[in-house]
Amino acid sequence: MILPTKYVPVPRALISVSAAVLECLTKPMTVSQLWEETGQRYEGLLFERFILATDLLYIMGAVEMNNGLIEKKKS
Repeated sequence: MILPTKYVPVPRALISVSAAVLECLTKPMTVSQLWEETGQRYEGLLFERFILATDLLYIMGAVEMNNGLIEKKKS
């Protein structure tokens, strides 16, 4: 589910969706703003996968939440 497999194509793998979310995160955004931005660029994206992808990014330390905004983590 995280990585593509024989049964999970690349566009549906969470690592691919996470990359798409991270690409859309050009400035600090609310969850709703990030969902709208990502959904406009990547049609067919389900909200469930979007949330799992943002969770994965948080677990990996790529994003953080500050004052209700998601932003790329500063090194």
